[in-house]
Amino acid sequence: MNDVADVRMLIGLAHRQARTILLVGLPIFLLSLVIVFSFTPRYTAQSLVLVDTSSKNLLDPDAATSSGLTDNSRVEGEVRIIQSDAVLLEAIRNGKLLSDPEFALNRFNGRLLSAAGLAADTPSGDAAPGEVLSAFKDAVRVRREGLTYLISVGVTSDDADKAARLANLGTTVYLRKQVEAKVANTVSAGKILEHQVTAARDVLAQNERNLYLFVTSHSDLQAAGSLSQLRLADAQFGETTSDAHQGGTGAVYRRRS
Repeated sequence: MNDVADVRMLIGLAHRQARTILLVGLPIFLLSLVIVFSFTPRYTAQSLVLVDTSSKNLLDPDAATSSGLTDNSRVEGEVRIIQSDAVLLEAIRNGKLLSDPEFALNRFNGRLLSAAGLAADTPSGDAAPGEVLSAFKDAVRVRREGLTYLISVGVTSDDADKAARLANLGTTVYLRKQVEAKVANTVSAGKILEHQVTAARDVLAQNERNLYLFVTSHSDLQAAGSLSQLRLADAQFGETTSDAHQGGTGAVYRRRS
């Protein structure tokens, strides 16, 4: 009986205060609808990057080795590289986002100024790239997909096509920088190998000269046919060749250093 009385009391109170409830609740409801419909829909596009953690041997490209102990740190490091300012700034320049109102303006302040009927000023000068970079960082989400070697690069934008374009652009910039770094390392390794080949060629030429001098200086012993003298001469040539080889090896190490 008490529950029924309480329900009737609440219903009677609602009837008596219906006007007050409408005056307070209706403006709040209408304001909520205006806020919800004033916001532009947001779209998120993602692109995936596969990180190859296997190390390649320059002298044997087909022999691929993998170090499982450092794979996790390698993938996490690649995530940080994609999030770096260098990659994002190049994506901003290539995507011409410095003149894009979505990233060149502060979104919250821009909406307030637009609602008030005022035009928002676009940033200019040296401060513009920094502000655009900050806004672009808020729109970019880079994360590793679980424990896999996949990295997801997501970009959120007001336009679905723009979101997809920027996600692919960020991935492209990252891959291009990685390729440029690998090419630079390969060129450096090629120069080192070139120096080593030159040093080895010099050692070989010196050994050939020593062999020629040995043959010409001991031709009389070969004609005489003295076995003991030939063995002694052969031992001397072996020592000469060994000394030349050691000197050439030192030349290689000096060139490398």
